Amino acid sequence: MDRANDSDFGLGASVWAGDYREGQRIAERLQAGTVWVNEIHTISPHKPMAGHKQSGIGVENGLIGLLEYTVPQTLSIKKQ
Repeated sequence: MDRANDSDFGLGASVWAGDYREGQRIAERLQAGTVWVNEIHTISPHKPMAGHKQSGIGVENGLIGLLEYTVPQTLSIKKQ
């Protein structure tokens, strides 16, 4: 794990395992924005894409990505 994380970058990674649960445990320890388990480069508008470390700023796709384009506003209205 140390070797995989020993980088200034962390855009994406993939883990291949016979047991997907073990693959998930490994994936959770990787310092990468997207980690695929038993697949690679599957993207969609529903899956956020982000980098870790020097691999970019911000998030694309998914709810997290959409929130980058919003400005929250709270309205407090008292009925008369």
